[in-house]
Amino acid sequence: MGINKEFFVRRLAEVVCDEPKALAYNTGISLSAIYNYLGGKRIPTVEILFRIARSSGRSMEWFLVDDVVNAAEGSPMRALL
Repeated sequence: MGINKEFFVRRLAEVVCDEPKALAYNTGISLSAIYNYLGGKRIPTVEILFRIARSSGRSMEWFLVDDVVNAAEGSPMRALL
């Protein structure tokens, strides 16, 4: 199972709003990399995703998992609890 690129891009755009420079500055990620992520040209590594998540106050999972799909299909994490 890979990352849903379109979903990730939507979530990232939600966090970035109109301030890609601010995200780049706050995370230490180049502005060109931020634009590549927003354009769906690249998917960040785990380390970069961690920095984006931490800067935005969101979890890494929030960028990757659609809550509506999880609710409909049942969360795999619930099986572990």
